[in-house]
Amino acid sequence: MHIYDAESIAAAEREYIDGDLSVSLRMMRLAAEALVRACERRLGTLYSRKIAVFAGGGKNGGDGFAAAAELINRGCDVSCVFAGSPDRISPETGYYLGEFLDISGKASPETAMPGKSRRLFSMHGEPSLPDGILSGTDIILDCIFGIGFHGELSGKYLEAARLINSSGAFVISADIPSGAEGSAALVSRECVRADLTVSFTAPKPAHFVMPAKSFCGAVETADAGLPPGFIKSKPAADTVTSDLVRTLLPPRRTDSHKGDYGKVAVIGGSMGFTGAGRLAALAALRSGCGLSYLAACGSVYPAQASACTEVVCLPFDDAGGRFSAAAADPVLELIHRCDVCVVGPGLGRSPESDEFVLKIIRGSDRPLVIDADGINVLSENIHVLRECAAPVVLTPHDPEFSRLLHAGAVKQDIFTPDGRLVKAKDFAERHGVTLVLKGSSTITAAPDGSAYVNTSGNPGMATGGSGDVLAGVIASFIGQGIGSSSALSSAAAVYLHGYAGDLAADKLGEYGMLAGDILEMLPFAIKEHVTPSGGGPGI
Repeated sequence: MHIYDAESIAAAEREYIDGDLSVSLRMMRLAAEALVRACERRLGTLYSRKIAVFAGGGKNGGDGFAAAAELINRGCDVSCVFAGSPDRISPETGYYLGEFLDISGKASPETAMPGKSRRLFSMHGEPSLPDGILSGTDIILDCIFGIGFHGELSGKYLEAARLINSSGAFVISADIPSGAEGSAALVSRECVRADLTVSFTAPKPAHFVMPAKSFCGAVETADAGLPPGFIKSKPAADTVTSDLVRTLLPPRRTDSHKGDYGKVAVIGGSMGFTGAGRLAALAALRSGCGLSYLAACGSVYPAQASACTEVVCLPFDDAGGRFSAAAADPVLELIHRCDVCVVGPGLGRSPESDEFVLKIIRGSDRPLVIDADGINVLSENIHVLRECAAPVVLTPHDPEFSRLLHAGAVKQDIFTPDGRLVKAKDFAERHGVTLVLKGSSTITAAPDGSAYVNTSGNPGMATGGSGDVLAGVIASFIGQGIGSSSALSSAAAVYLHGYAGDLAADKLGEYGMLAGDILEMLPFAIKEHVTPSGGGPGI
């Protein structure tokens, strides 16, 4: 599914409307009908149900007034709260405000509250609404701001958001929760928290990217009358779903053997961090690679080797429980015999180990998946990316990404004013890498400016080792040639990693999940997304 930024949608609508008020009114009517249908799906019959509409003075408010008029026609008890400025009402909104007032004045007491004055309340210059106006409300329609909002809610808008959020009613937002930014996916304080967001024309980044995503509730997309072809810009991103992943996973050939499915090298496992490298190496196998090698520090090799059965574990020189710089050349020989390499899980930090990592990054002739301490080393030596001879995938979470952006330092404001999606895409393009920015709705950004937003996963995956499993799956998919690029391989890996986490959560709940549970569920997640070959096993 394509995701378009707010500016692209707004430009397309302006081109289509081309100053014709009748076209704009027709589109507003379609949006209003979509909101009414959403209310109907929630409540069943609308007759005598109590609905409050919070409307602004812009086109989003017009959607709300048009919906309010139709809801009155359906027998609803409707109140409208005008949170805009009376002197800044758009022509379309003024038209539907007049329709609402006209219809509400004709409504009978049996179907709703009679009289214009008791149906329309303005927050302009008033500290609060009349007591009890929201009491017993079944649904609140949030139509204050649309996708053009930026900055912070204040004054009557802030008060309106607080009233909505404290009402206890089911909240449906028109296009986007008021207080959220459509493209940057940033949110104001007291942003409206919707239970359902009805997106018009196409999904926007705010519907899938944090932090705005957490304010949208369920998201559905409705036709608002914009014909196909009017959106000229390319999508801001694409969602990764089961349907996409199924197109990428081919059935296994009946005459295949382990050499057909890639060899993965994992460099990790040092004193105190023996589990991370093993998780990545096992994840590579569980997601289909033919052979998985684990390069471990010699001092921890006995423990690593005893825990590895299917994984080929190899010892290399270390100093103080961390890789020594002298180990770089023999490890590069191992990498050369493989198809892809993971650098970082359980690596640890020391001057010797850091030098080792930089030698690996500079010298590898195979694609690299750089995670954890590999990223931390790179963040202090970002120029090394220009010296890489092979494709690079970076898998940071937000603090690690902050270090990459700020030469090893962590800054809390790294995503303002552009947001996570724009920052991730910009970094990937600027440095020529694939960036997998981990978190809720993980973003995979490619060097060519394209991006993918993940739709699987759950909070139970926020546990130590989960990222190591993901690094192994990404490497495995790159080694197998799944997808036409490292970015597509990574996006598919992220989705199935999240799907495995969802299966683990279904089985265990979100509180008690371990990274090993995600690892255990990987084969089942993949099985649901691939057509079996039906042939016998190879060796």
